Amino acid sequence: MECYARSLIVWTMAGGRAGGIAAAWRYPGFRRAFQAITVAWGVGYPAEAAIRVAIVATTSTGFALICSKLVPYTFAIVLSGWTLVYSEHEKRKAERLAGAAAGAGTSAAA
Repeated sequence: MECYARSLIVWTMAGGRAGGIAAAWRYPGFRRAFQAITVAWGVGYPAEAAIRVAIVATTSTGFALICSKLVPYTFAIVLSGWTLVYSEHEKRKAERLAGAAAGAGTSAAA
């Protein structure tokens, strides 16, 4: 699976220089979050395609046409929303861990 490769497709396409990605890549928590997001999108879109095929195969033409217009937007909105929530959660977790490590370093020095 691509998520276990040394460099992910999205990161490679960004040239490894996109904003803080190159600098943040050295942190295992960032890499883990990036991999989770990549897997979610990689699983989400084939699932969306499978749902659309099932709708076409089992429903009327009119309903399938409506769904073919709505389902992709729904998946994009849901995946984007999940990505934002998950990335903010991971960011807060990393900040909390960094604060705890800094606090432990200050306590040990005192």
